[in-house]
Amino acid sequence: MRFSKLLSTLEPTKQDATMLHNLAETLATHNIEQYNTLVVTKDGLADPTRWREVRRRSGARIYKERLWSTKQGPTTPQLLLLGTLEGNLEDIMYGVVATTDEAMKIKSACTNDGVQESKLLCEILRPTFEDPFRHISVRWRLYDSKSDFVSLDATGIVETAKRERVGYNISHSVAFPEIPTFEIEYGIERLNMSVCSLYRQKTPTTIECYVRGFFEFRTKNEMIGNLTLQSIASQWAVFSRK
Repeated sequence: MRFSKLLSTLEPTKQDATMLHNLAETLATHNIEQYNTLVVTKDGLADPTRWREVRRRSGARIYKERLWSTKQGPTTPQLLLLGTLEGNLEDIMYGVVATTDEAMKIKSACTNDGVQESKLLCEILRPTFEDPFRHISVRWRLYDSKSDFVSLDATGIVETAKRERVGYNISHSVAFPEIPTFEIEYGIERLNMSVCSLYRQKTPTTIECYVRGFFEFRTKNEMIGNLTLQSIASQWAVFSRK
């Protein structure tokens, strides 16, 4: 069954569109600030007092935040990827931007990201000739773990205060009452996440890659939650080879 056929496109009000546009801007700024303040060792590894390595593949290491790393403890589980990719920033961003359902399908097939179905629900901002990587949309995704997400997706390249160009790719859960859930009839859980990937040119042929994600699971079973995070980490490890 194609669940995407059960979903209608969104028609956000002008006020909602402005709110989503502003949220995308805020998320990009916040995540770049987090990236700039990330504590790493002299070897460029994540701070071991806060992050525990769970996967390693090629030029990437994936970490899970330790439960006792903050005084209050994290409210939702976090994953972090630090690594490198071959290429230049423009090449990476051309691979990241997916403005249609068909482009998203091709991207998922290439990266093995676990997405079974996806649907573009609405576009807030489309790429232009002057800014070909800038795209803001709302998208639905169904994963092979029988969970789905509705998220604000945003991509683009910004220049930091240090005059460095940083590419970003953000997926942040949002909710709209008109988007149905499939939990009662089909057992598909609607979950929440906030994932940001950042890319910075490290050398003429190498890209520094940073991915940070927060995931909210309904289960109170820690073992199930950890297994789900391990599955996500495995998908990130596959992506890091691309």
